[in-house]
Amino acid sequence: MNLNKNKAMAGPDVAALAADLSRAVELTMSAGAAQSDRLRAYQACESFKETSPLCAEAGLYLAAGTHHSLISRHFGLQLMEHTVKYRWTQISQQEKIFIKVCRYL
Repeated sequence: MNLNKNKAMAGPDVAALAADLSRAVELTMSAGAAQSDRLRAYQACESFKETSPLCAEAGLYLAAGTHHSLISRHFGLQLMEHTVKYRWTQISQQEKIFIKVCRYL
């Protein structure tokens, strides 16, 4: 899974990225998957969380999407929380406004 794509802020890209993340999270939690596959999916999710400029957007998309599993929605909330706690001073003013506005949705 290639979750480290650097993309500009755009709806369709975020949707595709969120779908990839959802699959990775589901694979991580799947008891039937091989340990190596689960580990790779987990590392991809963690890498995305640490490096992606679309962390908050993808997180909101996952958390707000009722078509995603509860596990994926929870991961979306974790992405947003991580952005606020650990990357707030590094993100742009536009991203901060996006997060502040989205908390009321």
